[in-house]
Amino acid sequence: PMAIRFIHNLMFRHPGLAKMIDNPEEEASDDSYDHKETDPAKCGAINSSLWEIQSLQNHVLPQVSTAAKELVEKGLRENELDVSALLETTWQEMFEKETKKKVFANVPINWEAPDGVKMAKDDIWSQIFEVA
Repeated sequence: PMAIRFIHNLMFRHPGLAKMIDNPEEEASDDSYDHKETDPAKCGAINSSLWEIQSLQNHVLPQVSTAAKELVEKGLRENELDVSALLETTWQEMFEKETKKKVFANVPINWEAPDGVKMAKDDIWSQIFEVA
């Protein structure tokens, strides 16, 4: 989420970049950005698209996907987003916070209740091997 907020703040300071979020003329496969060009004025970055933000809308972490959806759907806000609290967070704190979350408490892990060491009934391996 911090990188997405940082991108928002860059576009807030430079409004001409806002078209990069939703640039219908550019597809990821035919991006006009020339990474080999050393002159920023000639590399074509302004005509490119931030397709990475659109792909982050489907991220596995809800914080990332929500931040990306807000940037794409709502566009730029009236003020810059505060990133100062995120700058003080260490990777250990983030890891500890994520490991303490109870995301899925009642997820079934088997279709059938285990009855000793057996393979699934309709599994091809149960027809070939027999586990005692």
